Amino acid sequence: MSVLHHRVPVLRVIIALLAVAGAYLLALSVQVHWLTEFDRWIGISAFYLPHGVRVISAMILRAYSIPGLWLGSIVGSWFIFGEFNTLSVMASFCSAVFPYASMALLDRVLSPDRLLARLNMSRFALIVVMSGLANSLTTNLVFATFAVHASFSWTYVGVMWLGDVLGAACVIAIIWGTVRFVKRFILVGDHDYGWSPKTWLEAIGLVAGGYIILHYITWAIFRDPMAAMPWLCLPAALRILASLSYGVRAIPGLFLGMLAVETAWESGWMSVGLAILGSSSAFAGIWCWEQIRGRGMRYEGLSVRDATEITILAVLIHGMGFGVLITMIAWEHSPATVSLILDVLISHFFGAMMLVVPVIWIRGRIPPQIIR
Repeated sequence: MSVLHHRVPVLRVIIALLAVAGAYLLALSVQVHWLTEFDRWIGISAFYLPHGVRVISAMILRAYSIPGLWLGSIVGSWFIFGEFNTLSVMASFCSAVFPYASMALLDRVLSPDRLLARLNMSRFALIVVMSGLANSLTTNLVFATFAVHASFSWTYVGVMWLGDVLGAACVIAIIWGTVRFVKRFILVGDHDYGWSPKTWLEAIGLVAGGYIILHYITWAIFRDPMAAMPWLCLPAALRILASLSYGVRAIPGLFLGMLAVETAWESGWMSVGLAILGSSSAFAGIWCWEQIRGRGMRYEGLSVRDATEITILAVLIHGMGFGVLITMIAWEHSPATVSLILDVLISHFFGAMMLVVPVIWIRGRIPPQIIR
C-alpha cells in the first residue's frame, strides 16, 4: 500500500522534507568541493552523487520525497550560482519528480515491489537508470528550449545520464556497505558463513573498502605533521575485527585494501610486503591466542578481555614483522630504529583498541536473538 494512503502527521512531513533537503545539500556539497574533476560542462558531471540521494529518498518516502528534493535542489542552485530562475526551478522539479515517477511506473507495469522489505537489485537498477535518463533528457530539453545560449546535445544527455547512474550506484554501494559492515562486524556472531563465492566476494569487498575508508579518515584526523605516520592507526582495528568476523577469508580483502593505500606511499616490494604483513598479522595473533588459551576463538560471546589479548598479540606480531621487513627491504633508506618500531606498536595498539573494545562491548549487550 502506498504511503500516501495513510494519514501522516504534518510535523513528520516537515521533518522528512527538511531531512531530504539536508541530505541532498550534503551530497551536493561533497560534489562541489571534491568531485569537480568529473565536471564536463556547466551543470553536467560524469559522476553526480546527489542522484543517489534522490533515488534513496524516493525509495523510502515515495511521493513525500519530491518537496524535499525540490527544495534541496533549488537551495543548492542558489548557493552555487548565487541566484535561481525559472529554468533552474523547472529543472529542479523534474529531477525531484522522476525517481518517484520511475518507481510508480515500474510498479504499474511490472508489479508493486516493497523495496525496503526485500532489496530487488534489478528493480533498483531500473529505477536508477530510468530516473537518470528522464532527468538528463528533460534538463537538457528545458535549457535548450528556454535558455538563450543553450543547445540540445545527445552528448550532454549521455554524460549527464552516466553521471546520475554512477553517482546513484556509489551512494547505494556506500549505504549497502555500511549496513553489511555493521551486520557482519557487530551483529553477526561466528565467521562460519560457508565458503560460497558470494561470501568470499562480500568479505573481500567489505574488508578492502572499509580498510581504504578508515585509512583516509585516519590520515585526515590523526596525522601528525612531524611524524611519518598517524598517532592513531584506526585500520589496525579493522584488521582485527575482519579477522574475528571472517577468519581466513579476511586476508584477501585486507591485502587488496592495504596494497591500494600503501602504493600511494611506498613502491615495489615494500608496498607488497606491508600488505602481506598487515593482512596476516591479525589472523596470526588470533592463532597464537588460541594456542596459548588452548581453545578455539568464537566471535560470538567473545569478551572484552579476550579481544584485548588478541589485539596485543596481533599488534606485537605486526610490529616485529614491520621491523624485519624494514631491515630486509628498506634498510638503506629508512633503518628500523627502536623508536620507529615503538611508534608503530603504540599507534596500532591504541588505534585498534579505540574501535575493537567498543564493538565487542556493544556486541555483548545485544540480545542473542538479534545477533542470530
